[in-house]
Amino acid sequence: MKKSIIAGIIIIGITVIISLVIRFGFFSGTSGLKDDPVRDCIKTVRLTESVIVVNVASDAVTFIRTVDGIVVIDAGITPSLTARYRKIVEKEFQRKDFLYLINTHAHHDHTGGNSAFPGVRIIGHENCRTEMLAGTGDPEKIKAWTLKIIEEYENEPYLDESGPENERENACQKLRFQHLYNDLQKGIRTVKPPDITFTDSLTIYAGGLAFHLFYFGKAHSGSDILVFIPGLKILMCGDLFSPGGIPAFSNGGDTLHWIAAMDRLMTKTSEIETVIGGHGQIMNRNDLERFNEYIRKKQDR
Repeated sequence: MKKSIIAGIIIIGITVIISLVIRFGFFSGTSGLKDDPVRDCIKTVRLTESVIVVNVASDAVTFIRTVDGIVVIDAGITPSLTARYRKIVEKEFQRKDFLYLINTHAHHDHTGGNSAFPGVRIIGHENCRTEMLAGTGDPEKIKAWTLKIIEEYENEPYLDESGPENERENACQKLRFQHLYNDLQKGIRTVKPPDITFTDSLTIYAGGLAFHLFYFGKAHSGSDILVFIPGLKILMCGDLFSPGGIPAFSNGGDTLHWIAAMDRLMTKTSEIETVIGGHGQIMNRNDLERFNEYIRKKQDR
């Protein structure tokens, strides 16, 4: 009798585990992907010999190699994914000396992977540190929210004509949140805010390159910064705008300050060839000019 009860419990347990694996893909299988879901989702764009952008769906991290070490811009949503990006870049650059990590703003999908760079100095606006420390939240509520997102991607219909490609994109987006959930369960996703902060502007130097960091007021968040690297003719814009220059200002964005900022920045457009967005979008100065036009129209209304 006892043996039959124990056998029944084991069968039920195995059934529950299998259903979770099938439903959420917590281990190796994810709908629309192959044996290694992360490998199948990772995209690596080598813009130059010294600049690599790695992303999974809308998760993106930019790596810039200098003589003194590697500078990282943003850290993705969660450390287990970002650790995979790091390994790819270490192999590509044939080095492991990470010098600085710059957070373009405090949102969790840009700072959640900070802990994948132990010992590396993290730089951000002073509001970035404040927002991260204030927004830690209840871990159980965060896990519940994450599971809800996973279910939404599981059930989301494919509305366009791209077919398998759209299915793959959804699978990769779901994968991001599966890794976030798993890291929360394991307790390895911890809040690691910037330890170097600034108020208005800061310039750091690495291997002969200047990284100019500017804060011009509230926009997409309360901590958005621009990172201008004139030696590479690159501008990192975080989540301020997307292709076509479409701004992502939240309510309360300080448009007047940003117009003044753009007046200064537009004098340097000849020094900007590439604009990199916070989710891996590769843009150019035309997108920057369109952003300038959009925010001026917004102020005129």
